[in-house]
Order: sequence, then structure tokens, then C-alpha cells
Amino acid sequence: MTRKKLLAAVVLLVVLAGSAGRSAAAKDPVEAVTGVAARTLAVQQQTQKELEAWEERRQQLTAELQNLKVQEDLLRYRQRKLQGYLAERRAKIAALEKSIADRQVIARELEPYLDEVLARAKTSADRGLPFLAAERRRRFAELEKYLASYEAPTADKLRRVLEMLQIEAGYGHHVEAYDQVLELPAGKTSVKVFRLGRIGLYYLTLDGRTAGWYDRAAGAWQPLSGRDVGMVREALRMAMKQRTVDLVRLPVGRGGW
Repeated sequence: MTRKKLLAAVVLLVVLAGSAGRSAAAKDPVEAVTGVAARTLAVQQQTQKELEAWEERRQQLTAELQNLKVQEDLLRYRQRKLQGYLAERRAKIAALEKSIADRQVIARELEPYLDEVLARAKTSADRGLPFLAAERRRRFAELEKYLASYEAPTADKLRRVLEMLQIEAGYGHHVEAYDQVLELPAGKTSVKVFRLGRIGLYYLTLDGRTAGWYDRAAGAWQPLSGRDVGMVREALRMAMKQRTVDLVRLPVGRGGW
């Protein structure tokens, strides 16, 4: 190769190298801008995702807050209702406690009174006409035993005393005829007894010939005679519904309880 050709080749290489260098230098700014744009876009996309996630979270928190407010209002309402119920219960408890205290006072005062009522009924029966004596004594004895029971409720004691009084009072509103054996001056005699309420008590022998009445003042049976025997006979027939009711004249003493 000649010197001229070698020089030309060197010049060509230098030119090509410079051209290539200029091409590379011209390409670098574009790539830089492109890289920045890509990174910016990626940041924007990431930011958008984070904003969307935060908005979703914000909506969830807002819904939870609203739900908590609703629950708070409900709890406040229930609290007011429970306070009302509690006040009502306390009032009922106070009323029950007062009622129990009143009942205890009544029981303390009532039980001696019931004993007194029974004692007065027994005394009145002993001083009154001696009708159904065994039955009434048994009733009084059973009631006295029940009133002495510690376990018996006071209310039931009152009920039984009232029943006894009702039965005793009922004797004054009815007539009755029944068989009985009386201790008369002639000895024990089977008779028909006629009870005119609590006003009078009469007997008639089974043969219908002898009659008598109970004299409370004397505390004994007194014989009747004449027309009075027939009156007792007719009264017994009316009591046993063997004839129509009519007026009869019978001796009476002082009225009983």
C-alpha cells in the first residue's frame, strides 16, 4: 500500500469514528427522556393505585363509623329503656317489701284477734241453745288446733275463722229437725228435736205425746203441756216438709248469738 492510500484509509476511519460518535451522542438524550417518562408514568400509576386503595379504605371507615353511630344510638335507647325498667322494678320491689311488712304487722295483730273470735264463739255456743253440740265442739277443736299451728298461713287461718262464723251465723237463718237422745227427768229419751234458728229449741217424743223446750235462763229442758205439744208437733211436720208452712205459737226464751 502506498503512503497516500494509507493516509486516506486513516482519514476514512477517523471520519467514520467521528460519525459514529456523533450518532451515539445524538441518541443519548432521547433515551434519557424516554426513561424519565417511563419512570414518571410508573410513579403516577402507583400513586393512582394508592389513592384508589385509600379511597376504598376511607369508604370502609366511613361505613364503619356510620354503623358505630347507629349502634351507639341503639345502645343509648336500650340504656334509657333499661333504666325505665329498673326504676319500675325497684318501685315494685319497694311496694312488695312494704306489702310484706304490712302483712307481718297484720299477722301479728290478726292472729290474737282470731284466737279471741274463736274463744267468743265457743263461749256463745256454751251459753246458747245446745243444738248440734258434738258437731260444733269438734269444729271448734279442729279450728283451735289449726290456729295454734306455726306453719299454717295467716290468710288461711282467717279464711277458716270466717267459715266458722258463717256456719254459726247460718244457724240463725234456718229451721232443722233431727233425732237425738236427751237426758230428761224420766231418763235418757229418744226424741225428735226441732230447732227454730237460734230462737228456740224443742223436742217431741217419738210417740208424739210429750214435748218440751230448752229454757236458756234455767239452762235446762222444760216440759210443755196442752196445746203447746200440738204446736211442737206441727212445727216438726213443717220442718220435715210434711205439711205446708203456717204460723205456730211456741214459747221462746232470750235469743242466742
